[in-house]
Amino acid sequence: MVLKRSRVGYLFSSSVSRVVMHLPFHPNLYTFLSVLLAISGMVVSLKNLPLAFTLFCLSFLMDVADGAAARINGASSLRGAFNDGIADRIVETFVIITLAFFDIPTFLLTSKIWLMILLAFGTYMTSFIKAYAVHHGVIQRGIAEEMPGLMERGERALFLLGILFLIMIDQKLYAGVLLVLSSVLAVLTAIQRYLYVIRRG
Repeated sequence: MVLKRSRVGYLFSSSVSRVVMHLPFHPNLYTFLSVLLAISGMVVSLKNLPLAFTLFCLSFLMDVADGAAARINGASSLRGAFNDGIADRIVETFVIITLAFFDIPTFLLTSKIWLMILLAFGTYMTSFIKAYAVHHGVIQRGIAEEMPGLMERGERALFLLGILFLIMIDQKLYAGVLLVLSSVLAVLTAIQRYLYVIRRG
């Protein structure tokens, strides 16, 4: 939420929009590329982490591009938004799986897998709570779009890329700290959204 509403987020999104407006591609192509790049990043991560990091960066960039293309070309649709949401979760899943490949300090937990599970749980529940609340008419779509979030898609992307970057430069202790922080924030965001729905519903 902080990133999406910040000046940095606005300038980045505007820059991508200026590039996309000159390209003739349909938003669905960017959505497909985001998934393909994430799969490629996971596949090459053990042999070439810098390349994997670059591919994941491009994958998240494609996610920004598909939204920009939809707005600019007047191609926004419910089906497109649905595909985009599914693709987002797929991309994040491949990044989380990639993190599991590497030896990251676990601190108080006995296994890094528990951190991965917490991160995945918070990531999926954050989106699920919003969609489920709208589906059952607990809150209206407009209210759901204003739903707060300590760590939304933009922040999650930065955290995940930050963890990968720290692993890449052999700073695994800091990568572990960032992993713990991102896992806690993901779960807190899910709780925050649940309480928001209960209060507004």
